[in-house]
Amino acid sequence: MVDLKRILIVEDEAIVAKDIELRLKEMGYDVTGMVATGEKALTILSTIPTDLVLMDINLKGKMDGIDTASLVRKTHDIPVVFLTAYADGPTFERAKLTDPFGYILKPFEERALQIHIEIAFHKYQGEKRIKSREKWIESVLNSINSAVIATDMEGKITYINPSAEAFLDIQRTQLLEQSVIDSIRFQDDSGNPMLTHPIELVLRKGTPQLFDQIGIRVQDKAPQTIQLSITGLRDHSDQLIGSVIGLSDISRRRETERDLRIAQQSISSRIEASSKSLRKKLKNTQHQLTLNHQTIKQLRKVERRYTRLVGGNGSDE
Repeated sequence: MVDLKRILIVEDEAIVAKDIELRLKEMGYDVTGMVATGEKALTILSTIPTDLVLMDINLKGKMDGIDTASLVRKTHDIPVVFLTAYADGPTFERAKLTDPFGYILKPFEERALQIHIEIAFHKYQGEKRIKSREKWIESVLNSINSAVIATDMEGKITYINPSAEAFLDIQRTQLLEQSVIDSIRFQDDSGNPMLTHPIELVLRKGTPQLFDQIGIRVQDKAPQTIQLSITGLRDHSDQLIGSVIGLSDISRRRETERDLRIAQQSISSRIEASSKSLRKKLKNTQHQLTLNHQTIKQLRKVERRYTRLVGGNGSDE
């Protein structure tokens, strides 16, 4: 016995629809309705909770099953399994565009119908988990302060977080689906365009690119200097599927470095001025000491002469 799942039958042949309803109930499913047109199917889905739609491709009315399935997926995000007696190429190609969860050819066996339904449910649950994880990752990227941009293997921009929008001062709609090579250009230290776009090396070889300071110019906006990192984006099997670009504002760091340079220059100037003053004072002191030494020598010389003179007068008496 399967878990009770709610299924809507969209089939314009009443006998076939009734037969499917009986089979589904025997399998343990809950049939939420049987309708013959796409318009009625959309009305039912808007009012009655439904987990899956069994959709005949050839329906009467303005919309066939393929048109209806496309709207079901867009507006209700409910899995659709097609039922059809036709397997021609054009019909199948059109059906594929709606991303169906199954394609059953009439007439079908009951077991085959159940297998297709259960596979569709399983696939849908897996898809929901993937979407939930993608939403979680997107929420994380949207909440961080770092500017992040992602591209596919052709260099087409597929994601821009709010921080990147604010950092680049541009709406994401202006960059999404655009070529990153054409939209975001980089410059060397001299302000000249880089001959090889950094992302090309990442997409071609998977080699990460890191720049502590690099010039960037987005479309026709004024260039600015940033910190840049580009790494490869890989899938679960470690295959390269695109790139992730990280942009960091280094204006504050550059202002801090400039302030430090100014402070260092000021300190150096003060030290130099103080050293110069001290050297001058030392020189003056040394000069004074020299003069004092010479004066002392003269005084000692005078003293010796005086002593000799005085000594001589004493012997004469």
